[in-house]
Amino acid sequence: MWGWAVRREWRDGRHDLFGFTADRHTADRAVARDQGFWRVGPVRPAAVYVVAADASAVIGHPVSGCGNSSCPDSPERGELR
Repeated sequence: MWGWAVRREWRDGRHDLFGFTADRHTADRAVARDQGFWRVGPVRPAAVYVVAADASAVIGHPVSGCGNSSCPDSPERGELR
């Protein structure tokens, strides 16, 4: 099943992929929550954004710090400020 997920990019080139949902609005809210969480800390991701993804790709994704370049990615980025 295709839908949306949150992709969090780290400065070292690794990423996290999580929060699969069939609803884009729900994914956008998850991005906003994640950005808010990281915005106040000393360690922050380079970017957090929504990607189109297959449910099995998100469920089977490593919990954190993946470096696989074939994971879902999208040009629709929400850079942290």
